[in-house]
Amino acid sequence: MIFLAIIGLYFLYECIQWIYRKSDGGIQAKDVRTIYDIADFLSQQGERLEPLKVAEVEKIQNDFGLILPLTYRQFLFTMGKGAGRYMLGSSVFYYDTGDIGIGAADLIEENELPPLPEDAFVFWMHQGYRFAFFRTSEGDDPPVYYYTEDDDNQKEYIKCTERLTDFFLIELKHSFPDDDFPVPTRLSKI
Repeated sequence: MIFLAIIGLYFLYECIQWIYRKSDGGIQAKDVRTIYDIADFLSQQGERLEPLKVAEVEKIQNDFGLILPLTYRQFLFTMGKGAGRYMLGSSVFYYDTGDIGIGAADLIEENELPPLPEDAFVFWMHQGYRFAFFRTSEGDDPPVYYYTEDDDNQKEYIKCTERLTDFFLIELKHSFPDDDFPVPTRLSKI
């Protein structure tokens, strides 16, 4: 019960911060730190964010038999169906969720990789030759693991960021390279 109260207070804090930024003229690239910050920045850039409804997020969880981490649900609730130029060219949005898993399974088989953990959720794929996943058992903002066919010697999954939020921040920098984002340290190349 105390845990739920803490989560509720954190959510309230994030909402207050969001309202403050809206009244203060918006968010600067250097201040982007959370999924909500990313959403604010994208909106300021004129990008059209297409959020998911609660029923759609529940459908994903039911289809995959997993409870998705808070950070990923925040992503889905703010831009789960699309976000303009953000991650354009990558499969990451709602309509891609089934295909991403199939594509990752094909890469795993073709490259003789170990099977994914049972609690793995493949949430991102780029051009059919690299994918990223998180484990639902690793908290509300879990590490992200990565595989790419670019590296012929890669025969295991590499932890590329300590937090899912960091992955989304790195992708923001890739999508808007001219802006001055505080990009987190990568553990490996994305």
